[in-house]
Amino acid sequence: MSPQIPSDPSIKNIEKSILALTNDINRMRTETEWKSEIRSQGQESTSHRSEYPDETETLWVEFTALFDERRKREGRSPTKMYNALADEIGLSPATLASFYRHQRSPQRTSLDKIGTWVEKEGKKKDTYFSNIGSSNEFNNDS
Repeated sequence: MSPQIPSDPSIKNIEKSILALTNDINRMRTETEWKSEIRSQGQESTSHRSEYPDETETLWVEFTALFDERRKREGRSPTKMYNALADEIGLSPATLASFYRHQRSPQRTSLDKIGTWVEKEGKKKDTYFSNIGSSNEFNNDS
């Protein structure tokens, strides 16, 4: 019997908060790499952080969590990950990098494409964890 996943709104809010914190931690870890890449390309570093509306902020949290998870799993640099996702999503690597770094809010059509990718990736992840949960037997026969 597979475990039931609660759909309580307060749990969803906690999950979003955990994702946001995880994203912040991952962003801090990769900040040095970004600065190095920017320096090597002769560009100036910008620390400006755009303010996103709530819907866009939620999408950003989900996107960065999936991006970081996949980047870690595939062992890619941020630049290589932007390039790979650019083909999948149908946006430029620069647009993805600006959105990831919270520097600029993309156009509505770009947000729609990112949202579609997030849904697709999220379903892949849910299916993966669902399969793991249903294949493992957890017995509390202590």
